[in-house]
Amino acid sequence: MTSEKVEAYARRLLRGSSVVFLCLLASTFVAFVLRMFLARSLGVEGYGLFYSIFFFVSFFLLFRDLGLNSALVKFIPEFRVKGDLSSLRSSLLLTVLLQALSSLLLFIPLFLLSGWLSSSFFKTSEALLPLRLLLFWFLASAFYQLLRSTFQGLQDMVAYSLMDLLWIFFVLLGSWRLVPSWGVRGGAFSYLLSAGLMTVGGAWYLGRKYGEVVGPLEKREGTLGKLLSFALPLFVGGLGSLVLAYTDTLMLTFSRGTGEVGLYQAAQPIAGLLGYFVGALTTALFPLVSEMWAKGERKLVREVAGSLFKSSLAVVLPFSLLFLSFPEVAVRLVFGGEYLGSCTALRLLSCHAVLWALFSVRSTVVAGVGEPLLITKTVAWMATLNFLGNLFLIPPFGASGAALATLLSSFLGVLLLHGYARRKVGGVPLLPLLKVVAGGILLFLLISFLKFLFTLSPWLEALLILPPALLLYFVWLLRAGVFTEGEKRILLGILPFARERK
Repeated sequence: MTSEKVEAYARRLLRGSSVVFLCLLASTFVAFVLRMFLARSLGVEGYGLFYSIFFFVSFFLLFRDLGLNSALVKFIPEFRVKGDLSSLRSSLLLTVLLQALSSLLLFIPLFLLSGWLSSSFFKTSEALLPLRLLLFWFLASAFYQLLRSTFQGLQDMVAYSLMDLLWIFFVLLGSWRLVPSWGVRGGAFSYLLSAGLMTVGGAWYLGRKYGEVVGPLEKREGTLGKLLSFALPLFVGGLGSLVLAYTDTLMLTFSRGTGEVGLYQAAQPIAGLLGYFVGALTTALFPLVSEMWAKGERKLVREVAGSLFKSSLAVVLPFSLLFLSFPEVAVRLVFGGEYLGSCTALRLLSCHAVLWALFSVRSTVVAGVGEPLLITKTVAWMATLNFLGNLFLIPPFGASGAALATLLSSFLGVLLLHGYARRKVGGVPLLPLLKVVAGGILLFLLISFLKFLFTLSPWLEALLILPPALLLYFVWLLRAGVFTEGEKRILLGILPFARERK
């Protein structure tokens, strides 16, 4: 029975994460086209100015969200398993009201201070209108993000993923039409317009498909307390996440100017590609772990968590090493030659991506079993190290200093969270991880040797070296026994052609 349950959950996880991954792949492509278009249309300074403003406004998203969206993802599966639709509806209504109030409380003072911020922080009057447009986007996106979290909790991964894909597509379409004549203002207005469209469309779909979710309300005592008991620790932990996600760009803006932000924002999205596979898995994993834990299937959670930890490392590590070896190719291909100053930052952030993938899997499992305080403690230490690193490394080293601070904080986070969560959700088998790391070392040594052997342009080196290097890595994974026979059977059982043979 246990093996049947493992296979059933694995099919649901892979089915959900496959949908998310395909949509993420498409949205990543669209987002990269958008980044390329903005980078080439606005230049390094304009591109840096846009993302300086965007990250400044995004810094306040946590104070609007209050951790309630994650609470919805956690409790919607539980309410559905128990048939408690009244609590589910009450949770949605309370979240809408609280987030609408927090959004207005943040929007009003920021809008009133927008003139001062443009001249004092961004140091240019060109920032005023884009800043005000993105503040209105801040209001509209609250409802859009709430709808996405609702679909994630309902485990409707198609709706969850398509909303993100359509949102970025409309941003690209609007930017393509407006940026050539409006500049930075055109990009800001495109974000606002897209968030409004997706909020209307998502609300219509929710009401049409999930009528029971938006049905009549009944007063349920304790719903607010239950939501806040989970959300507030995440909110406190999210304060550290703010430091991790935004202070590098904000401190670069203040210390080194928008040109350095442009370089950093060239390296960051390229390295961020490495996290999309793991992001797809963790998106589907969160509500699934919550459901398994609610049913008392503790051992199953530990098995799934250990397998995903190992699989994430095996997938992300080789591509990180490729960016580490050929950063010039990636930067020139996506953004152009004027952004080659971001290569060192890209090397550092590609190493960070490996550690962040491991941290994401572990933290998703910890959140799914209802232990957000463990994440809060970890992120607090990471944020402290990241802030201090940015403070001392950004002034002398710019974008590379910000990337190094990010790498050091992610290394600390993996170590701490593993130690905190070991008793609750169990450890991770060490031998398979060491085998994956050994394969990565072989891959890097082969790439370094072939680069030394061939004195060609980076493009030709990449074309000649990548196929044999990746082949060696995947042969190593198969021969070294990284994956168990049980894991192979689960993967084969998911494939359509394997089921047809049976």
